[in-house]
Amino acid sequence: MRGEARKALHLIYRKFRESGGEWPTFDDFNRYVIHYWPPNADAARVVRQIPDKLLYPLRSVGYEPAPDEKLVLTIAGVKYCGGRRCDDITNFLSAVQRLAQKVEHYYPTDGEGSRAMPVTAEQLAAELSLPVVADPSCVGRLIALLKAEGLVHDDDYTGR
Repeated sequence: MRGEARKALHLIYRKFRESGGEWPTFDDFNRYVIHYWPPNADAARVVRQIPDKLLYPLRSVGYEPAPDEKLVLTIAGVKYCGGRRCDDITNFLSAVQRLAQKVEHYYPTDGEGSRAMPVTAEQLAAELSLPVVADPSCVGRLIALLKAEGLVHDDDYTGR
């Protein structure tokens, strides 16, 4: 991966962490590139250089991404940026293990059909002993990573 793409990947992850788990939009990224990168930098070209194994593919193929399109890293992309001791990776792996244990014993009621097991931020924080005092946004980032990897969905995650 070239230098610009690597730099972009780290920028996306930094913006994700700074926002408490909100993925930056292409417009956020483009504005940063316009202000802080060399004048000839092309944000769309740079984003397209990031491998799909690190950044989920953009919806827009062959043209500039929509300004509101989210730039979402895969869990491998987060690990690439955060390294071996990344708290987001540690929390993600703990959550996957805990959710796997819980789902093994989860039986939806008749009205729920095949819906996935509901989860709340408080439940995850308590069950995983997340450091919410020292890092208040760790739960938001964890939920965003679980959603990005398709392990929880908006209608499964109650947000309370």
